[in-house]
Amino acid sequence: MTGTFVEKILDVVDAHYDIGRVVAARHLTSGTVNANFLVATDSEDGREEYVVRCYRWGRSEARLHYEHHLLQYLEQNGFPCIAVPIRCLDGATFVRGLVANGSDAERYVAVFPRLAGEDCYSWDRPGCGTAELTSAAAVLAEYHAVVSGLRGGSAPSSQTVAEEVERTLLHEHLPVRGRSFDSSYAGSQDRVRRQTRDVLDRTVTGACATLPRLVIHRDFHPGNCLWSNGRVVGLLDFDWSDLDVRALDIALAAVYFCAVWSDQPRVADWPKAPIDTLCPERLATFASAYQQTASAARPGPLEVRERDCMPALIALANLFVLAWVVGDEALAERSEQHSLRYLEHHLRLMDWIAANQPLLRDIFGDGRPV
Repeated sequence: MTGTFVEKILDVVDAHYDIGRVVAARHLTSGTVNANFLVATDSEDGREEYVVRCYRWGRSEARLHYEHHLLQYLEQNGFPCIAVPIRCLDGATFVRGLVANGSDAERYVAVFPRLAGEDCYSWDRPGCGTAELTSAAAVLAEYHAVVSGLRGGSAPSSQTVAEEVERTLLHEHLPVRGRSFDSSYAGSQDRVRRQTRDVLDRTVTGACATLPRLVIHRDFHPGNCLWSNGRVVGLLDFDWSDLDVRALDIALAAVYFCAVWSDQPRVADWPKAPIDTLCPERLATFASAYQQTASAARPGPLEVRERDCMPALIALANLFVLAWVVGDEALAERSEQHSLRYLEHHLRLMDWIAANQPLLRDIFGDGRPV
């Protein structure tokens, strides 16, 4: 991250926001898609801290309006774990700024209050213990309860999880970059396409097609949570949020929170599980905590038909993450080593999920309310 890049972003903040004089700034390296900066300012009210987000190139203005409207709705309806964008001097919630991206391409910038809590985990190192996993499931259920009252459709020009999986894994001709990642994926592509067709046949039609929908988070993972004393106190990154099947949020959380990675440190209160699998005990704990919290408010716990579809939806969720790994240029440019690690994990996890549909059915589909 060049000094010029940071300076241009801070110039945009200084010109368009009334948050005081910037006295310190540092790049937050945890983000994969957007560039985030922790900024300290001095004003008449004292020292304050903010997160300045420079959205990825290609982010549409309409999509930002959708995301920021969602955050405002959540705040107005009492969801406590989020940061709402601060308004610019002209009243907007973001600004178009010239920042370095090879050739001074325009990207959108927004400023958020800094939330309390620590960034303890990441989506590829989900080292949550029992209390943390239980808290995460409860927060997801609380989010669904609040967002279920939001009226409106999908984000502009958006695609459902199933549509994105189909487009990326079945129809897109991905560029050949001359890297080992390309050859590794090419050797697995026929297998991926067979699995994708099978999963889409099971999720796009039949019972799954009529499941309850709401604006799901779509990126609910340990790295998008802030933690304090074993509890989730902040929820981040709503830029993928969109109208889709409610149960897909739980399926995605299962892939993110319950996976076992090859280099993941052992979590003391979980039994040892094979790498590149989903830990059954974590899955059961997450499902039970979600159901218990969701029972207290609308739309309620997962219905029987949602639980019956969960094995197929978990397969779809893993393919959704795999599609991002395969198709995202920003990730490809960041690190081939990281990309290969993600690819190999999600390919093996794809095979494990396909072979363990009965196990997943037993965990989610036994009819227990909690």
